[in-house]
Amino acid sequence: CRLEASAMGQLDALKGAVARHVDRFAFREAPLAFDWQDSQSSPAHSTR
Repeated sequence: CRLEASAMGQLDALKGAVARHVDRFAFREAPLAFDWQDSQSSPAHSTR
């Protein structure tokens, strides 16, 4: 999965939203660990 943000602060908010939604749908396994990694194409604005 790839996340891209138009502003620097938005990326952390997007990560949090994705993590909360995945944890909600996988409630029996929650809390899950997320291994966020920077993308090589645009390290300042995107995460895989």
